[in-house]
Amino acid sequence: MAWPSRTLLAARVVAIAALVTATACGPKPAARRPPPPPLEAAAYAHYLRGRLAILEGDYDRAATELRAAAAAAPDEAMIALALIDATYRTGAKARARDEIVDATARWPRHPEVWLLAGRIHGGLRDHAAARAAYERAIHLDRAHEAAWLGLASTWIALKRPDRAEYAYRELLKTVPDSVDGRFLLATALIDRGREAAATPELLKVLELDPDHIQARLALAHALRHDGKLAEAVLQTRQAFDRTGGDLGVAQELFWLLCEADDRQGALDLLGLLDDPTADELQRLGVAHLYRAIGALDDAIRVADAARDAFPASAAARLVAAQARADRADAAAKDRARAVELALEVPEDDALRPDAVALAAATLTAAGEPGRARQLVDAARAARPDAIDLLVADADLLLAEGKPAAGRALLERAARKRQGSLELRYAWASFEDRAGEHARAAEIAEQVLAARPDHVGALNLAGYALTRTGVAADLDRAERHLTRARDLAPGDPSILDSWGWLLFQRGRLDEARAALAHALRFAPHLAEIRDHLSQVERRQRRAGG
Repeated sequence: MAWPSRTLLAARVVAIAALVTATACGPKPAARRPPPPPLEAAAYAHYLRGRLAILEGDYDRAATELRAAAAAAPDEAMIALALIDATYRTGAKARARDEIVDATARWPRHPEVWLLAGRIHGGLRDHAAARAAYERAIHLDRAHEAAWLGLASTWIALKRPDRAEYAYRELLKTVPDSVDGRFLLATALIDRGREAAATPELLKVLELDPDHIQARLALAHALRHDGKLAEAVLQTRQAFDRTGGDLGVAQELFWLLCEADDRQGALDLLGLLDDPTADELQRLGVAHLYRAIGALDDAIRVADAARDAFPASAAARLVAAQARADRADAAAKDRARAVELALEVPEDDALRPDAVALAAATLTAAGEPGRARQLVDAARAARPDAIDLLVADADLLLAEGKPAAGRALLERAARKRQGSLELRYAWASFEDRAGEHARAAEIAEQVLAARPDHVGALNLAGYALTRTGVAADLDRAERHLTRARDLAPGDPSILDSWGWLLFQRGRLDEARAALAHALRFAPHLAEIRDHLSQVERRQRRAGG
């Protein structure tokens, strides 16, 4: 369908504004009139079939049925609105916009008409028209929860969180038991760094709906931010129990237990999830978490069992290989098996670049860079733009004493694909490994400019800034690492960076505690062990 002309669109916007202005003093009392007669059987049957089709996601069928219902009952607003909604969902958004503008002129005192107008205009990113429509619905019915929530969402889209917060609070004045209103107000407060103000709102949500899992997790976040880690663990554990063991919630609980330095609690949790009858996703998720805290024997056991249960799974082979490669002091047979498993991933599988990169890194660590080079060159010939292979190639050049060549390789690729944050992050990581810490931080901060909550980039930028040797960089490092710890509590690599920051600031006791904590959860990471040793040597010199 052709788009309406700009003149026609402008006329419709003016029409909306005129309607809002004309009714700005409030609706006039309507004369009493008898209720409308019931729908004819044919109209009602088409209407019900159309609504059912919407619920089933068959929007084309819904539009057909509702169009028939509207033909049989042309004056029924509820049928007209359902038809417009179905039309919008079929993808005919411009047509739906035209029809909802006509509907607002036809039924200007019907709040649901304005509510749907707000949704359609918002979906088309016409936020000014959406806001006006939601405000009109509220004017007609101040207790209209969905209209207030729609208005708040529009203010968020307009990057006015203060106005969104105002909308939530106004809703709660008239509908104090609005679960959605309180929850969204709380999340808006958390987004603005006001966790303490969010806590009572979340407690009220849970009073109204004890099974609101997202509210319980948000409360755990707020409690942890306020230093109440034990209470945060309790709330997350309750969320885990109420979901019946959801893997995503289990991961939240796992990392909080790591943050609380409760390694045994984390292992006990994995024991609950370690189910040999579970699906592939859960088994590999459990293996990954075992890897994360250095329980490599368990990680290998679970990954091998998943590989046997799902023989076609490339992911199971890769996880099994990763767990073996994680052994810093692995015997030659473990490294050889890691390479073997990685190379079992088929050539045409999406995980093949990851597998070749892992095999190359393992071979390089085992003193076989020549074989690693053969693997990477062959894989890159087939997939020259795969990021994992680009990084593997650059790392081999670094190992061969050619850091400039590795840098040039990644820089050319980053220029070619400027929108790829993954590639830019990989380049920043390479610079850090090459010892160019200021450059690593600069590139990582470019990633953060586009995605402020990229945990890997926050950690990399923070750690790199602690290693530049510039005292002024430590404040920036602390900001990045504080945010990283907030987003990924308990992560040993972030705890390691945090401990190193404390070391650079001369807070040796705190640095030792943080690094010892990290090492308990990742005993296989030699870098953490090295950092802890440096701190302990400094402490001994200071004490002596």
